[in-house]
Amino acid sequence: MIFLHLGPPKTGTTSLQLALQNCEAIAYGGTQQPRTQDPKELSRALQYFAVGRRNESHAARAVQDALARSRGRPLVISEEMYLVDTHGVSFQTKLRRLRRVLPDPVVVSLCVRTPMGAMESLQRELEGGLPLLERFDLGSFAQSNQGRVYRYSVLKRELRRAGFERQHFFPFDQLDTLGLRDVLGPEAPNVRLSWTNANAGRKARRIRPSDFAPPIDVFPAALHPLLRQVNRLAQLRVSTRRHRPLPWLEREHRLFLRALDEGRPAP
Repeated sequence: MIFLHLGPPKTGTTSLQLALQNCEAIAYGGTQQPRTQDPKELSRALQYFAVGRRNESHAARAVQDALARSRGRPLVISEEMYLVDTHGVSFQTKLRRLRRVLPDPVVVSLCVRTPMGAMESLQRELEGGLPLLERFDLGSFAQSNQGRVYRYSVLKRELRRAGFERQHFFPFDQLDTLGLRDVLGPEAPNVRLSWTNANAGRKARRIRPSDFAPPIDVFPAALHPLLRQVNRLAQLRVSTRRHRPLPWLEREHRLFLRALDEGRPAP
């Protein structure tokens, strides 16, 4: 059996991956923490395939090899980048490609966090590569394709379209108290997890627009003062940004949680 944990990003994925890779009741094929650059890592091989950098037979063989090494234990794959649009490939395309190489039965596991906090954190991390409106307006980011991963009722439908019918959701605010079955679903072994706060004392570096801009020296010297002023204004705009509440998003999330509690299909 395969369990596919997809995050989404900013929902305690690193802490969960640390707990999973130290769990002897499963065969862990997800991202190792700290992250490595090992191309033989199963989650990395699948990511390469999902963005079109490896062929399907290579990815399918990596999955079959991991299942053979699992010795009857459930195979757990954890990688939040499958839900991030990268290299011009949407997360929907990644999900469809992954489904082709993951044999049944597959259960998708997702952490449910209040969208505003997680979405703003991901927006700040990606802002250097976002369109201008999505960079400074959370509402625009929420309605973008990338923002759909925090609209759980929408994400649930996207997963079904990709062929992932079996889905399990677990709460972010209780993360460090959950056992393996709470995280992966009722088919998983009923064992405790050892949790670590992976981000304690660590502040992530924000990706800046200047990371994607050419060096100022490539422009004529007469333009340098103007370019420096534009850069200062852009950084000031980022540092003073305050997002207004998004009532439609909060209502959508409440309806999803209510349907989840009552065992009904998400609206």
